[in-house]
Amino acid sequence: TTEKIFWLQESFPDFVYAANQMHCFRWMEKDYPELFKKIQEAVKQGKWEPVGAEWVEPDGNLPAGESYVRQFMYGRKYSKEKLGKVSTIGWTPDSFGYNWNMPQILKKCDMRGFVTQKISWNDTTRFPYNLFWWESPDGSRVLVYFPQGSYGESVQASKMVTELTNMKNKHGVDSNFVIFGIGDHGGGIPRDYAERAYALRESPLYPKIEFPTVEQIFDRMLEADKTLKFPTWDDELYLEYHRGTYTTQSNTKNNNRRNELRLMNAERFSSIAAIAAAAQYPFDKIEEAWKILLFNQFHDILPGSSIT
Repeated sequence: TTEKIFWLQESFPDFVYAANQMHCFRWMEKDYPELFKKIQEAVKQGKWEPVGAEWVEPDGNLPAGESYVRQFMYGRKYSKEKLGKVSTIGWTPDSFGYNWNMPQILKKCDMRGFVTQKISWNDTTRFPYNLFWWESPDGSRVLVYFPQGSYGESVQASKMVTELTNMKNKHGVDSNFVIFGIGDHGGGIPRDYAERAYALRESPLYPKIEFPTVEQIFDRMLEADKTLKFPTWDDELYLEYHRGTYTTQSNTKNNNRRNELRLMNAERFSSIAAIAAAAQYPFDKIEEAWKILLFNQFHDILPGSSIT
């Protein structure tokens, strides 16, 4: 898939590829170091955008608050050190709903926006907004973009025009954010998707097509909010679907909570030992232990939705 992205960018030079989850970048760094160097260079050139900044895409409700903070802390640290760039937009489109504290955590982790898509799966209530300010109980706010389409659009001309019209009618914006490619379960960008986008771009009758970064999209939407004043949502983002993921595979959930407590206790006692007995604080060992736990909070592991 990675080689395919570079191949596509040779044919479509302004095409920008977005990829999240720093754990996956580290896999690439360890297993395919030459490809990873090409990714680093593409990031420098603005052709590859590391989005989300989290270690993985975690479940949105089950982990402890400290775990969400660590997702961003270790994810942002890796992105800065290895890629020279850190996303300011949270990116977890596929998690099964999101707790009401997330805007506070995002804001205090230097994130200014958030992208989700899964709430379109609601089985009863249609979520009212696609662009809105999400506000925590403490008053922290981040701008959320909930695209009209899915997180794996295939660049269909009529569908994109309908979505553009809906965005204009609903929020007053003259643009529509399309996340295209086979993002779920991997696959990258099929060549015909890019070919369709470029063909439509050349048509004088079709709306203008651009390939901006996610950061640029949020720059524009934050500027648009100054006049359009997007609505505010001050509640959790509840998904009326996948409800069974909060009760199934209870051993996994039990192990997660016990290990969260053990890791935080390990930090406390290591701090006490360092202060009281001049012991060396095991930074690297604790960080690696956290990363194992954070990986297993992935939104199909901890909820039990990928049992095999």
